[in-house]
Amino acid sequence: MSQYIWDVLMNNTYHAAGMSALIATILLSTERAWPEGMAVRLVKTEPLGGLNVEGAPHPRSYQQELVDAHLQPGNGIEHPPLRVRLVSDADGRLIWVGPEAALLAEHHGRVVGILALHTFVIIPQLLHPYGPGEAERLNGAAMQIEADPGLAGGHPDRAIVLEPALAFGLQRLHPTLDSRGVPNPLRQASISADPVGTLSLKAENAVGDRLGLTLDGGFNVMSATVNGDPIPLIRNPRVPPVVSWGGPVPKTASRNGQDIEVMTCAKTVVRLMADGSKETLSLRAALSLDGAIWVGPSDCRLGFIMGDFVGMRITPRKVIEIHRGIAPDPSGRLPDPIDFETLLMQWEDRCRSEGHRPTVEIPLEDLWTDEAARIATTHWSSIALRRLVCVDGELTASVCLLDSGPDEMLVATFDADFSPVRVGKVGR
Repeated sequence: MSQYIWDVLMNNTYHAAGMSALIATILLSTERAWPEGMAVRLVKTEPLGGLNVEGAPHPRSYQQELVDAHLQPGNGIEHPPLRVRLVSDADGRLIWVGPEAALLAEHHGRVVGILALHTFVIIPQLLHPYGPGEAERLNGAAMQIEADPGLAGGHPDRAIVLEPALAFGLQRLHPTLDSRGVPNPLRQASISADPVGTLSLKAENAVGDRLGLTLDGGFNVMSATVNGDPIPLIRNPRVPPVVSWGGPVPKTASRNGQDIEVMTCAKTVVRLMADGSKETLSLRAALSLDGAIWVGPSDCRLGFIMGDFVGMRITPRKVIEIHRGIAPDPSGRLPDPIDFETLLMQWEDRCRSEGHRPTVEIPLEDLWTDEAARIATTHWSSIALRRLVCVDGELTASVCLLDSGPDEMLVATFDADFSPVRVGKVGR
C-alpha cells in the first residue's frame, strides 16, 4: 500500500472503518488478488448454539467464522489485526457480518448484534443471505463490506444507533469523568431477547448503575430503567434525533407534599411577531412516570394538584401564571417516544404562531393587597417564587421579595380550579 493511501486512512476521522473496508474486501473475496503487505488467516469456525433467547423451546443453531487480517504498510509499521465475524444459519447461509466484539441475540427469528461504548450500535441481520457454500459466503461478505465499510469497523450505514444520553441524561450516564474530563464508556454490556419479541439492552455506567432499554420488533425503544426501576422516557434515543430539544434532565415536582422526580427537556423557540419583531420563548417539557405531560415556560416550578400536572412562575409584569399540563392516559401507559416527539413539534409550531398562553393569570397586587404598594415599587427581578407545595388538593406558593429578610414570605394557597382561597405573610 502506498504511503499516501496509508496517511489518508490514518488521518481520516473514519480511518478505522476505511481500513476495515480495504482489509475485509480483500480478505473475504476469493476472486481478488492480495496486495503486497497483506496477510490473511482464518482463525476458527465453530457452532454458536442458541443466541440469548430467554424461554425459547427450540433454540436455533448457528455457525460463526472468525477471520484475522494483518496489514503491514510500506513504512513497515505493524498494526493489530482486524477480526471480522461471519454468522451462518443451520443451512450454511451467511446471514450476519460485523465486528467480532459484537454481542449477538436472536430477535424475531433474526440475528442482531450490538456494540456498546458510548452509544448502543445495533447491527441487524443481512436483508438477503449468501450461500450455502463457503465461497458464496465469503464473496457475499466481501460484497456487503465493500458496499458498507463500517460493517467491519463497527459503524455500518445500516446500523441503528441509540444514544443512551437521550434516555438517561448525561448526569446518569456519566456521573464521573476520567482524568482528562472525557465521559466514561459503558461497560458490562449485555443483550437478550424473549419469545414475545422484545429486546433488552443493558450496560453499567462508571459507578455501577445498571442502565436498561427495552426495544420492540422494529428496534424502537419502549421503556428505560435505572437499577431495575422505570424512568420516564422523554426523548427518543434513536439517532439522529427528530427533535432538537436539550436534555433530558431530571427535575422535581411537588405531589402530596413530597418531591418526586420527573424527566424534562428544554428548547428556545423564536416567535416572529406581526410587527416584524421577534419574541424569544424558553420552553420546558416534563414527563412523569405515570404519563402526565407538561409543556410551558422553562422558569416554572412544577407540581401536581388533583391529578393535574401544573407549572407556576412570576413574570416581569408581576403576575403569577399557572400553566396546566396534559392529563395522563387513563390506562397508565406512558406515551411512546415517537408520539412524544410529535407532540413537542406541535408545541413548537403553536408557540411560534401564537406564543404560550397560561391557564390562569393573577396580578401579585390582587393577591396581597396589603403589600400592593411595596410590590409596585419592587423591581420584578427582586421577586422570586421560592417554593411550590401541592398537598390535599391545594397549591401553595411562597413568594419572596428579595429586599426583605430571608425569613419573610408572601404565601398564597389555590384550590384545584386555581382560585385563591388563602393569602398571607410569614416572617416579619
